[in-house]
Amino acid sequence: MAIINLDEIADSVRPYLKKDTYTARILSAEFTQSKAGAPMVVMQWELAAPESIEDGMSGKTVRIAGLQFRDYLSFSEKAKEFTFRRIKALHKALELTPEFDDEDPDVDQYAGLAADVTIETEQQAQTNDDNSPVLDNNGDPVMNNNYRLKRVLRLNNDHTL
Repeated sequence: MAIINLDEIADSVRPYLKKDTYTARILSAEFTQSKAGAPMVVMQWELAAPESIEDGMSGKTVRIAGLQFRDYLSFSEKAKEFTFRRIKALHKALELTPEFDDEDPDVDQYAGLAADVTIETEQQAQTNDDNSPVLDNNGDPVMNNNYRLKRVLRLNNDHTL
């Protein structure tokens, strides 16, 4: 049996991504309803480049290509105007038509497109079913790194499927 150095195995935790420009592709988009019943588009994104980064927390090189995150575009009355501005910017950056049907959007047009995007990491405490924080061996809350799409900058045909 071979000896494995476990320090060389990546932790299962998603690495912290500094706010920066990355290349990501849209794997899928779905027109659905939120828990509150508002129509929305949910986009599943995947990081395509760079292949890896140096994790600022551990100093180790970690692979990020293939990490996935979701972006939610809600058409609730409260969010509708903001969402339409985001969709306008998305269509402009991806060089798509400016027409958009909010009652039956063509979500298939997004699948496979890649773009240079700005992403930031939001850290959130992991919670138990009763909403109490999950604690590590030191009594500190266990934090999750959630990726948030801030802006779609431009189409990136090199990573489009």
